[in-house]
Formats: sequence, structure tokens, C-alpha cells
Amino acid sequence: VGKWFVDIGDHVHQGQVLAQIETPDLDAQLAAARAQLQAGVAQEQVRRAEAVLSRTTYERWRDSPQGVVSDQEREEKHADYDSANARLKSAQADVALDQARVSQYAALAQFKEVTAPYDGIITNRDIDIGNLVTAGSTSATTSLYVMTQNDPIRVFVDAPQSAAADLMAGNTSVQIQSRGGV
Repeated sequence: VGKWFVDIGDHVHQGQVLAQIETPDLDAQLAAARAQLQAGVAQEQVRRAEAVLSRTTYERWRDSPQGVVSDQEREEKHADYDSANARLKSAQADVALDQARVSQYAALAQFKEVTAPYDGIITNRDIDIGNLVTAGSTSATTSLYVMTQNDPIRVFVDAPQSAAADLMAGNTSVQIQSRGGV
């Protein structure tokens, strides 16, 4: 835990940041994935340029008059063109993989901020700066915060069956009497 912003008794709103978790390993992995993506995009541009050059070279050799170039040379240029296209498609697939990796780490990085799931009041804070936070939930893990949602508030009471008709929803003639205590 790097920082916490709310404590017991604080009113919070849905989406409000309650705490920030430091994730140096995840930050490093995300930075490395972004760098790998940039390298992949550059490699794709190189492969694209090679494919364009290979295509124009092949077209020149293909369209040259009969007898000027041998069939062997023409087939070699055609094979070079096919190879360049295959390398381009491989580079494009690598970029897609790198982008997926960046998206995965970016999604994990969103969990660095602990936010309130609904409007409520903090009733318990079980974190301090420096505490280790682990992913997942097991019997050994504890919650970071406990919240209550008081709107609407529901109260359950035991009532005798003879009073059930009087307690039906919408009946405004019911009088509540206290038997000592609250």
C-alpha cells in the first residue's frame, strides 16, 4: 500500500479512490511491453518497406521482355516477393501480440487504485502504508476496507403472526410500540 485516503467513518461515493497500491514489478513489465510494442511497430515498417521494394523488383523482372532475364531469375524475384510478404505478415502478428501484452498489463495496472464500489460509509480499515497486498481471495487474505450502504436501510424484526395483517406493506395505520430498549 502506497497511500490511503479515507478512514473509518468517512462517507465515500461510488468510484472514489480509497487507496493506491504500489506495483513496481507491474510498472516495469508495462514499460517493457510498451517498448517491445514500439520496436515491433518499427520492425513492421521495415518489413513493409522490404515488401514494397520486393514487389516493384519482381514486377520489373516479370514485365521485362522475353529473353532479357532468365526464367530462373524471374522465379527468384517472385520467391523474394513472397518471402517479403510472409515476413511482413509475421511482423504484423508480432505487433498484435505486443499490443495484447500491453493491454493485459494496462488492465492489471487499473487495480493499482482501490475504488469504492458504491456510495457508503467506511466502517473498517485494515491497511497501513507499506502493507503487502496480494491478488485473489483466500481464507488467509483480509479485506482492505469494509463499507456499509445505508441507503436504503432495512430493519428486520420479529413480529407475532397475529400482527401480520397490520404489517402489510403500505399500511399506514400501524402503530409501533416499544417494549423497553431501542
